[in-house]
Amino acid sequence: MNALKSKPILDIRLAKRAAAAALAHAGPLGWQVAIAVVDDGGRLMYFERSDDVSWGSGAVALAKAESAAAYRRGTLVFDQRLGGGRMAVLGQPHAFPIEGGVPLMLHGHCVGAIGASGALAKQDTELCEAGARALITTEAHDA
Repeated sequence: MNALKSKPILDIRLAKRAAAAALAHAGPLGWQVAIAVVDDGGRLMYFERSDDVSWGSGAVALAKAESAAAYRRGTLVFDQRLGGGRMAVLGQPHAFPIEGGVPLMLHGHCVGAIGASGALAKQDTELCEAGARALITTEAHDA
């Protein structure tokens, strides 16, 4: 008989913490962005945007988060592959080839992802990494 495996989950408290960390990083820099946090199945858990951000940036933030959750890797990978001429990326389901989506890891498991849009793509990634670090802080605190 096989034992059931367990893993941590991304709850709303952690989703909000990741988004808050990303937005806190953006604020002093003056970056107006949308932030989307999804669970490990790519389902939206939390969304927030700056007042002056277009609705299109919100849709892009969600697509970046969904992609990072689907493949458990940052969307920078797909951006680089497409930039290197690997057109097959465009045919991969849910692969969004613009950097700014990062998986969220907790206790060694991918529990979801965070996506940002509205700043430059590299800056979007920077914000997502700030959000992901907020979960690492949680992990250390829970230990």
